[in-house]
This record gives sequence, C-alpha cells and structure tokens, in this order.
Amino acid sequence: QRPIAVHGLENLTRCDKGVAMLRQLLKRAIGGLQNGEDPGVSPLRIEGRIPTYCHDTVVKAPIAPGATEAQDLDAVQAIGAAITGIVVRGDHHTAPDRQDKVRHLIREYRSSHESHPSRQS
Repeated sequence: QRPIAVHGLENLTRCDKGVAMLRQLLKRAIGGLQNGEDPGVSPLRIEGRIPTYCHDTVVKAPIAPGATEAQDLDAVQAIGAAITGIVVRGDHHTAPDRQDKVRHLIREYRSSHESHPSRQS
C-alpha cells in the first residue's frame, strides 16, 4: 500500500471490475471537465454530492435441486442484481439511517427467497 496508488503496479483481477469501471468513468469525467464539458447530473445527488457505492454483501444463493450450471449462474446474477438494486436505488439513500434501512431491505429480500429456492429475483 502506498499513500497514493500507482495503478501501473496493480494486478487487478476480475473481482476488481467495478473498481476499474469506476476509475474509467472518473477519468472520462475529469477529461471532459478539462475540456470545458458539463459533467452531467446524477439523479442521486445528496447535498450537491454525487454518491458512489461499493458493497460486499454476502447472502446464500438458494439454487433449485438439479439446476444446471447455467441456471445456477442465472440465479446468482439475479440475486446480485436485486441486492445491488437495494444498495444503489431507493428513497432510503437520503435517510440518516441509510445503512440500517439497506440492511433491513436485504434481510427482507433474503428471507423472502430462502423459503422459495426456485425463485430467481
């Protein structure tokens, strides 16, 4: 670790895809600002700031018995999309107790799917 990251020394893996994508977006936005372009408006501004999100939520992925590998992948992707939706969308983002609300929504989602293993989001 360094006080300032030297990206050329990093060995990003597929798990770092979101980090790389965010860096690309920021690099393009900075370049646009340098060229006098408008940075655009995020629909999720909070007190003038544009929120960014990173999360490492872990939930069980209930897979139907006898499911194929493709069905497993589809189920995991659907669960990931649903959890990400909870984390990045909703009125709760401006609430002072946002983290508690997100945790509660994820628990509700998880419990609604634990009793229905064949359900995919």
